[in-house]
Amino acid sequence: MKVPKYSRHPKTGQSYVTVNKKRHYLGKYGTPESEERYRRFIQELVASPAKAVAIEKPPGSDIEIVELCGAYWQHAEQYYASSPGSLDRIKVALRILKRTHSTTPVGEFGSLALQAIQHDLASQGKARTYVNHLCNVIRRVFKWGVAQEIVPAEVYQKLIAVEPLKKGRSAAKEKARIKAVADSVVDETIPYLQPIVGDMVRLQRLCGARPGEIVIIRPMDLDRSGDVWEFRPRSHKNAWRDMDEERVVFLGPRAQEILLPYLLRPADAYCFSPSETKDAYNAIRREERQSPMTPSQRARKRKTKPARAPGDHYTSNTYRRQIERTIQRVNEDRLVAAEKAGLPTEAVKLIPHWSPLQLRHSAGTEARKAFGLDGAQIMLGHKHARISEVYAEKSAEVGRLIASRIG
Repeated sequence: MKVPKYSRHPKTGQSYVTVNKKRHYLGKYGTPESEERYRRFIQELVASPAKAVAIEKPPGSDIEIVELCGAYWQHAEQYYASSPGSLDRIKVALRILKRTHSTTPVGEFGSLALQAIQHDLASQGKARTYVNHLCNVIRRVFKWGVAQEIVPAEVYQKLIAVEPLKKGRSAAKEKARIKAVADSVVDETIPYLQPIVGDMVRLQRLCGARPGEIVIIRPMDLDRSGDVWEFRPRSHKNAWRDMDEERVVFLGPRAQEILLPYLLRPADAYCFSPSETKDAYNAIRREERQSPMTPSQRARKRKTKPARAPGDHYTSNTYRRQIERTIQRVNEDRLVAAEKAGLPTEAVKLIPHWSPLQLRHSAGTEARKAFGLDGAQIMLGHKHARISEVYAEKSAEVGRLIASRIG
């Protein structure tokens, strides 16, 4: 942020600063009082750039919620820069706020307004935990506004009074528990995925890393000195907690074999790149092309700065969407083929939808089956075993074995 200059008005001799094209007078130029006011003004502005939004308003008036959302988003882009998932959820919450209360002064937003948002989201079929999470984000927006002195403190107190939706006591549906995905389903999906995405899936299934960790692997983050490689993500889900334990993902021989071709690049480059996926996809399309290119197609030039250029690495969301869209496309093709062949829809074998997070559950379940809960805890990188119990499902085979011997 550019610090506004301590200026002198030539006609009146008053000192002033200019913020957002508006002057704020501080008193007679050169006096200790005006210089003190200037220093205090700059300190508050540096501590909270959002003050620039509020100081344009007349004393005693509130900024509008759309202005609060804009100021908070500028803060969030820096604060949550290493957490794209958090930014996505914040973007959704801000969109909801702006859609229903864009021009509402922040002082008029209270507990009833938040309850109305709760009810609206629940009536749309959103899961209870998702509704609660978005409402927590909205509370956080107003809490941040209080800290920046652009939102009255009593507004946040009203929002705290709104209880989250309780299980079995609201119209919101319950989110289905995430379970492990069968290897047969994963194996059936991989041939239809882009090769790079398919390798990401196979690698994650073997090491049990989080989706957000798989997408940021770089050669420089790997310790390849031993028989088992060690991947230390530069950022991970719990890094903000300042936990003493660093996150280590262990990569065995099969995982190393998958990753090895992607290490022939600069040390700081991401192994899995969407631009490489796009180039590979275009190369396949050129090879499979049956008709010759027309002169106009040959003359067409690729845009040097396309509006939506692929990023330098996948995010957990783009990784997930690649899988979801592939499964949807394959299932639609199978249904169309069955319709042309005159087969009933019920006879079509469809690939069940699954997400990368289920691969982590699969790896945890296998680790628990072979090495117990402690083994699953180490593989998944959990500080507490009770968290690993959520990811690593108890094997039904073990239960059957026990029953056959002592039951």
